[in-house]
Amino acid sequence: MSDSSHPAEPVVGVHVHFGMTGTVPLRLADLFFTADGLLVVEYGTITPVVGLLTGTPQQEAVSFARTYREGGLEAVRAAATRTIDVAYDDIERVVCYDGQSIAREKIAIHVASGPPYAYRIHAPIDLEGVVDGLASFVPTASLSVERRSGIGFDPRESFGRFRHHR
Repeated sequence: MSDSSHPAEPVVGVHVHFGMTGTVPLRLADLFFTADGLLVVEYGTITPVVGLLTGTPQQEAVSFARTYREGGLEAVRAAATRTIDVAYDDIERVVCYDGQSIAREKIAIHVASGPPYAYRIHAPIDLEGVVDGLASFVPTASLSVERRSGIGFDPRESFGRFRHHR
């Protein structure tokens, strides 16, 4: 329920939970494809060895999911360590990789300027559901969305992300 002092939140068409960047420190993130644009919310950083071995990413992801359920986008923005707003006009394409049998699924948001925003997904995900959801959600229906087999690793793109580390 919202009151007149708080504007209504944009509708979320597709939510991708528990992504993780490939740059160190690893950053946990959720992607919200809303009526207003893509909102990427980073909510934690971890070190590869200590964080992954202690289960910290899973604990933070569960806590973040609760924050979203209880408080919506306003609450997750307030809890975020960083938010990234991307207008749909700035997105060239969205590529969803299945990871084959050797890697986790990956979603890469290729933008007009700069390296893509790329996240390995650490929660169960239905990539076909993401693709279909983006196609059926009116604000994202015109985006170029591809589903590819593979791990989604391109050495040139990875080097670009490290060099431009956003």
